[in-house]
Amino acid sequence: MADDNELEVREVVAADPSLTPEANRLLTQELRDAVGADRVRVPRDTPHVQHERQGGRGGLRTAAIENRLLLVITFLAMVVTGAIVSLTTGSWWAVVIAAAVHAVGSFTVLTMFASAAVQVERVSPDVAARLTEEGVPDPDAALSRLVEEYAGGDGQVSAADLVATGRNEQPADPHTAPAAASAQQRTAMTPAGGPTAPAGTDSAPDRVLVKGIVATLMILAVIAGALAVWLGPRMLIIPAIMLPIGLLWLILQTRMGGRREEAAGQAGETSSTAPRTRARVLASVAFTVVGVVGFVALMGWAAGFF
Repeated sequence: MADDNELEVREVVAADPSLTPEANRLLTQELRDAVGADRVRVPRDTPHVQHERQGGRGGLRTAAIENRLLLVITFLAMVVTGAIVSLTTGSWWAVVIAAAVHAVGSFTVLTMFASAAVQVERVSPDVAARLTEEGVPDPDAALSRLVEEYAGGDGQVSAADLVATGRNEQPADPHTAPAAASAQQRTAMTPAGGPTAPAGTDSAPDRVLVKGIVATLMILAVIAGALAVWLGPRMLIIPAIMLPIGLLWLILQTRMGGRREEAAGQAGETSSTAPRTRARVLASVAFTVVGVVGFVALMGWAAGFF
């Protein structure tokens, strides 16, 4: 909680210089309805999102951004279809390439869905139409960012915050602190209509169902690999698949900030997310693609294609 000397009072208003006064007035009404107040106290270092230019984009660019999800899904569907058609060449490597293309397409679409999920505020249809006419490509995103400012957020919420550990708590009550609750709902994996906090870390179900089952499967995979001496080398495919996946899963479980999130939620606070960089994102994409390609290649080896 910030000290009173570190807070300032801000009027809840949209002052986008790229919009007309009427559009700013309509957006201000939507903003105040979402925030639930005309003035709020926020940390002094909170970015002034209300002065950022959201409008003024060209019609074609606005239409493309507004329909970006449909355009990306259509384009990727065509690319994946082309990769599948390449299977008619009869080459086994065409299967590997098709799997890689499918992995990249799936990762891209899921990322875009996650980006849409962090936009929890929705403007009314007539206001959305007016903002679109003035070149605002995503009115809902613009409103969500403004609400986050007046909740004291840093304005840096992205899809990575939704899937990363941290910021899954929602201690604010939407009825008494709608702006704070809205900002917290943007990053919570399970947003709710009331205050919530993560719980159950290191409980019996967590240890048995989550970690215990995976550990048991890894032990069985090792046993299956040992049986390859009698049943043939292709039995090694079981530990080759199960051990890396199981090990990765257990590492992720230990790195998830369950205890940190639970302690923060019980104290009525929120925890921070793990630091994210472009290198980490690219590494995640590369790891996913390599994993899919490796799995397909392994299946090809097991089937005798190699």
